[in-house]
Amino acid sequence: MPVFSTASVPVRQQFEAWRHVITQQFLPLRPEPVRRAPFWGEVGGGALDSISIARVRASGQVVHRAGRELSQSSPDALFVNVHVSGVSAFECGVNTHRMSQGDLFFVDGQRPFRLHCEEPMHHVVAAIPMQRLRAVLRRPDLAAGAVVPRGSAVAALLSDYLIGVASGYEKLDVDAAATAARHVAELVVHTLNERHAGLPLPRDAVLAALHARACQIIEKDLGDPLLSPVQIAKRLNVSVRFLHALFRGHGTSVMRQVYGRRVQCAAAMLEDEAYAHRSITDIAMSCGFSDLTHFGRVFARAHQATPRSYRAKSH
Repeated sequence: MPVFSTASVPVRQQFEAWRHVITQQFLPLRPEPVRRAPFWGEVGGGALDSISIARVRASGQVVHRAGRELSQSSPDALFVNVHVSGVSAFECGVNTHRMSQGDLFFVDGQRPFRLHCEEPMHHVVAAIPMQRLRAVLRRPDLAAGAVVPRGSAVAALLSDYLIGVASGYEKLDVDAAATAARHVAELVVHTLNERHAGLPLPRDAVLAALHARACQIIEKDLGDPLLSPVQIAKRLNVSVRFLHALFRGHGTSVMRQVYGRRVQCAAAMLEDEAYAHRSITDIAMSCGFSDLTHFGRVFARAHQATPRSYRAKSH
């Protein structure tokens, strides 16, 4: 679905519109605002094969799913939630969990729960049909209400991978979306089964998640001229050799990825009238280049034009 924002709705209708949209996007829910202050919220998402994925940002609220909501619709699906930010408490059965950044919590579409978000929250949610999981989960009956802290290595990979996929699913073709869905399902299964000893890691899914995390690090620190494979490998807790092999598996190298994204960033700024007052040198430096000759060479190779002529053609 396209991104829905309560900003597009008259103030008095905002919360009712929010209730309607999240019910349509996920399942019947009963949200209640925690304050009288104006409410805001936005949600948007799409499909990865049989898995749906969405990003949710909103003001503080308490979200209920109980008898009335369960009677309206009880999909046989597992909702995998990443607590990206905010202050939230999740209740399922007799257990209550306080959320930390990056924690995962699991909601069964056929079970009641309560989510209390005291502060503005940001969640990523993936809905996976249980028929895709039930046969490979060691204890499917324990999936509902499970909370897995980010401190678990595979859970951290799943958390980062879901955040990355939710940010870029629109760019995936049918085959890439099906592959991403398979990786999500494999990482979910391993995260929930991790308490059982002797389970082999889902190698392809782990490699995909590590590559996605490396790309997120590159995006975050693109403007740092000192960004290097050594730094990235250290933050991934892998060897530099492993990092290089990871990018070779995607048909590129670490620094080719870095320079490629820096050039794309610079090209976008050169095209944008809002940056017309900034010099080419300033733009190159802000995108992480420290050598103008190198910048000009890499840019020309990518766009068959010098930065100056590229800017002139764009305006």
